[in-house]
Amino acid sequence: MKPPKFVKEIWIMTKTGIPLLHSAHIRDINGDLFAGFVSAITSFATDIFIEKCQNITMASFKLSLLHNSNPDLIFICRSSVSTSELKINYYLNNLREHFLAIHAEDLKEFTGKMKCFNNSKILAEFSAEG
Repeated sequence: MKPPKFVKEIWIMTKTGIPLLHSAHIRDINGDLFAGFVSAITSFATDIFIEKCQNITMASFKLSLLHNSNPDLIFICRSSVSTSELKINYYLNNLREHFLAIHAEDLKEFTGKMKCFNNSKILAEFSAEG
């Protein structure tokens, strides 16, 4: 499943902030810092506003988040501010289904080791698009 052109970066992380997978055409963000930032923002939004954060918009890009409850994961897409939410949500839902199908067993037995995710087909597909 190759990502559409509007996808600049993808992240898949646990709700607690453990980054499972990150792929970008330009790697300029520290994965641990980013995952911690997103985890803190989503926790804050849930605690204060009783809603899950779905978008974080900056001047030149936006982050769109899709929350999955079982297992507790967050799927994130970085794109331009002008990209349609409908397109992004469609892609994130497909990414979620694809990731969960590939890594169902890895997630059941997840102990914190990232090796199985570092070799994911999703990373190869993303890199082939760039």
